[in-house]
Amino acid sequence: MTGVRASATHIGSQIGGSSDSLGVAFAGGVETFGLDGTTHGSLDWILGGGEAGFEGALAGTLDVGYRIDVTDRQGPFGRAGFNGRMQGNDKYYFSMLELPRLTVGWQYLDGQTLFEVGAHGGPVITGRYNPGDEGYRRTSGSLEYGAYGAIQIGIIRLNGDVMRIDAKNTGTGRPVDVARGSLCGLAGKVGICADLMAIRGDADMGQAGGGVQTVTTGYAGFTLGVASW
Repeated sequence: MTGVRASATHIGSQIGGSSDSLGVAFAGGVETFGLDGTTHGSLDWILGGGEAGFEGALAGTLDVGYRIDVTDRQGPFGRAGFNGRMQGNDKYYFSMLELPRLTVGWQYLDGQTLFEVGAHGGPVITGRYNPGDEGYRRTSGSLEYGAYGAIQIGIIRLNGDVMRIDAKNTGTGRPVDVARGSLCGLAGKVGICADLMAIRGDADMGQAGGGVQTVTTGYAGFTLGVASW
């Protein structure tokens, strides 16, 4: 899918209160599942700006593995690959490179109909969570683990993912939690997608920002464009 995306960013902290910003961007994404259940890949990008300045994102995943067919269309699987993400604006920045990422789960795949659930985990080679104007939290050298689900039935696609970055060796040693979800619909060649990402974790906001505290970041978007699946 490729189109125009309206976005909203929300930053909430214990001491500094909250802030909200709106933006507009061009955005696109592609996701594919191998018909034999062995591979999965995705790529998403955002380029634009707004009240929070320049806004951008580049994220991708590639997993390769094997599915044990219980029937011709379904069975348990295991995959290995990588997961990378860089995104943000002047109000927040989040990045991670997870390599290798291991995924296990169950998949039903019949043409354009998909149901997949699983768990994933792996080492975060490098990463950051920087909320607000001066917030900083390094997550490099951490372990990520979480769960996800993906459904595609006819003109509807639904994705959800939750993960915890343990971050035991950085900052306060408390974890950084991330949740993402999207819902897309297709009408002919026109696609409509709504997406949401929420991040919660400790960060050093600087002396002017009240020092170390727990900060929640919300990032939501609505995209209208050309799509097919």
